[in-house]
Amino acid sequence: MTRQVHPDFNIDDVHRRVLDELANEYGWSALTDEDRIAIQRAWHALDAWPDFPAALARLRRKHVVVSFTILSTSLIIDVSRRNGIDWDAVVSCEVIGSYKPNPEAYSTCAKWLGYRPDEIPDGGLPQFRSFSRAQGRLSLGLRVPAGGMGRRRPSRPDARFVARHRG
Repeated sequence: MTRQVHPDFNIDDVHRRVLDELANEYGWSALTDEDRIAIQRAWHALDAWPDFPAALARLRRKHVVVSFTILSTSLIIDVSRRNGIDWDAVVSCEVIGSYKPNPEAYSTCAKWLGYRPDEIPDGGLPQFRSFSRAQGRLSLGLRVPAGGMGRRRPSRPDARFVARHRG
């Protein structure tokens, strides 16, 4: 998905393709097409960490907060609405037509928001943050609980953002 330019698919299609590949590889023949659609749609019903909406609201008091993402627009809207997450804007690489970490994705997002690319920090996946730092952009790190991002509900959630410039 990353580095794609004008692909004819989005992250929802990738989720489905991976599911189909796993089903074939592991012989999950009992999964009907309806089952697979339901599993694929589960991405749109994920729960955020309980403290995230409030932490984001605090950030929005002083900063423009935008979801600039490789995820599909519909996935971000669905998860945000489900969890009461309010963004100032959602900019999906799907709409731009160029995916992170392509420089065009960052420059287009910045232009749409009225900023220079070096004024937009990246708080995404570690590989994108590394790319951002290498390009001279600000990088945000999300402090995750012990056990990592895979934990559904961390016992002691911590959504404090730590900004650092060029690592």
